[in-house]
Amino acid sequence: MKTQFTRICSEIVIAFLLSISLIFGCGERNVTGGTPGTLTFSGEKLPEIKLDFHRFEGDKIETVGFAITNAAGEFRLLKPGATGKLYLPDGEYRITIESIGPEINLPVEYLDPKSTPLQISWKSSTPELKLDVSPPSIAPAPTGRRLVDLYAA
Repeated sequence: MKTQFTRICSEIVIAFLLSISLIFGCGERNVTGGTPGTLTFSGEKLPEIKLDFHRFEGDKIETVGFAITNAAGEFRLLKPGATGKLYLPDGEYRITIESIGPEINLPVEYLDPKSTPLQISWKSSTPELKLDVSPPSIAPAPTGRRLVDLYAA
């Protein structure tokens, strides 16, 4: 009788601990970002673009954060791995971009932190990042339509 009682108590404790771990330890984290910004192409908002922010110190490149633009081309910075908000500290940064939505032919230099033309000198007292990719920096989309046409609809 005592053995059965012990087994039942053990099962209840295990079930309780599993429930607690599922509630607090698993599942999606809903991390919202830090420094806000907007990405545009000649003034047109760019949705579904991943931006990676890189800081150079000598020959060392450090990826300090990332963001993904929403339908309005707006974003908020997150730490790598979406581990928390990133409020961009003062400094010089290079930003790489890539499409995670509609297929866009971006010149290769936008994918490499050493060659990207998107570079900023950031002051944390500035309320938000405003990044603009101007033509002819971006090649036409594979369909032959211009990038602006893809997002005008």
